[in-house]
Amino acid sequence: MKITKEEFNELLDKYLNGLSSPKETKLLNQFFDSYRSKPGDLAEISEEVKEEILQNIQVRIGTNFGGTNRGTGFPVWLRFAAAISFFLIASYFLYPYLSRVEINQPLAAKVKAVSASKGQKLNITLPDGTRIKLNANSKILYPENFPGNTREVTLEGEAYFDVKHNPSRPFIVHTQYATTQVLGTSFNILTTQETVAVTLVNGKVNVSVLNGKTALLAPDQQAIIARGSTDIVTHKVDVEKYIGWKDNTLRFDHITVAEAFAMMENWYNVEIKVNDPALLDCIITSKYENESLENVMNSFLFMLKMEFKINGRLVTVSGKGCQ
Repeated sequence: MKITKEEFNELLDKYLNGLSSPKETKLLNQFFDSYRSKPGDLAEISEEVKEEILQNIQVRIGTNFGGTNRGTGFPVWLRFAAAISFFLIASYFLYPYLSRVEINQPLAAKVKAVSASKGQKLNITLPDGTRIKLNANSKILYPENFPGNTREVTLEGEAYFDVKHNPSRPFIVHTQYATTQVLGTSFNILTTQETVAVTLVNGKVNVSVLNGKTALLAPDQQAIIARGSTDIVTHKVDVEKYIGWKDNTLRFDHITVAEAFAMMENWYNVEIKVNDPALLDCIITSKYENESLENVMNSFLFMLKMEFKINGRLVTVSGKGCQ
């Protein structure tokens, strides 16, 4: 089948941002393997245009294309191709060749991206009936219609999934460090720059990492995958601590004030400025259900030796805290 210029550029953009599915990555590899076998096509481009292309790419991704890959883990040729999409150069010289190539895999359906900003939570229903609660400062990508024999989405941030049961079409969630596969169940996934945490409420999920290791979770179990690790650490947890956010329950369980304030900045879409850093090391445990920012800060005032002032989206905090 043929693919359009827009579809090709979308694939490149998703790959460079780490959002392409394994099938889409395989498709892109297939095309460029074919393209590399015919380097003569590049002769049609003037040396001036080639030089401009390379300069633009170096600015975009900070790479010197002298034949090295500088430890990024991406093939140089594929990083080259992906960067091209951001300057619409693919339309200039790649697509004419692409239009002559037969692709023997079906393209994924058009992908939708839904983002929840700070202070916002979104309810999403997928084409198969799966319901998702997307937490603040999070993003999910999913096709308008699920193609093939799987249902695949990509998550950044945190979301709670209530997956529509379908034994013949596994539901797969791609995250930065792990992949979670289910048939129909309820679970929470939290992704950060350092870890991915998968918490199972009911049913079963299978968590896997790039080296092939897997872990099958039972209800009330959590899997943790750390950045750079090939291990999956599992343990039993109180799931309410990890899913209460979807019901507007803000919960702090023996964490530092710094961690609590970071959660509150996302929760209420504010910036919290602390005048005395010593306050941030205090430990706090508390729970709030549908409480306003002012009420939460007032409770902090009673628990700690501190004062606060709310001015629009800026919260200024002072005091010695737990000293």
